[in-house]
Amino acid sequence: MNDTDVSSSSQVQAIEYESVHPKRNPPAMRSVMYGLMLFVPFITGFLAIREARWGYKTAALNGVGKSASDVGLSLGIVNLLLWLCLAITVPPEIIRMRGHARQITCLTHMRDIAADVFAYSTVNKGWFPPSLNTKGIRSLACPNVSGPSNYVYVLGGTRQASTTQPSWTVVMMYEPPGNHPGSVNFAYADGHCEILSTSRAQKMIAELNAGFNPPRPAKVK
Repeated sequence: MNDTDVSSSSQVQAIEYESVHPKRNPPAMRSVMYGLMLFVPFITGFLAIREARWGYKTAALNGVGKSASDVGLSLGIVNLLLWLCLAITVPPEIIRMRGHARQITCLTHMRDIAADVFAYSTVNKGWFPPSLNTKGIRSLACPNVSGPSNYVYVLGGTRQASTTQPSWTVVMMYEPPGNHPGSVNFAYADGHCEILSTSRAQKMIAELNAGFNPPRPAKVK
């Protein structure tokens, strides 16, 4: 066998080897894999970007994987931006929902106290208890208040039949403004409770302090 035959044989083997073992770009493929994991915050985004950078370097050497690196880099950036936006917007929403849940709990406490007040009046010939510290009245407080309850009770020493006004308009108790941002809970003589805006609640409280219960409608609009 001469030198020409040996050279031709080597070229054939090299071609066959390249066809069996094609060029690859593992960093580029890993970049796409990490980029597709959008459900994992931040970490996979950083990994996708890092692997994409290595993928570009590998593609510069063997000419394979640049497109895959582009995809991985884009997905990595999307991951970071998506989770950054969620990190900025979600906590305030959670705080708002938690505050609303606390206010509903407070409203439930006031409704329970109102039920105790009615139970007391039933066995005391229609007389309301003199205070919320009376025996038989549950000691419940707003979840936002540390310490004893600060509910303001306004029917102490009165009787159910002592007013000709509809019971659903007569205030039984309220909480001071400030327990909840932007709103105040009120309980009425018929047992129902409402959440009022702070501005309207302040007008209602001013009427109660002036001796008007129920508050005059024209003054609390």
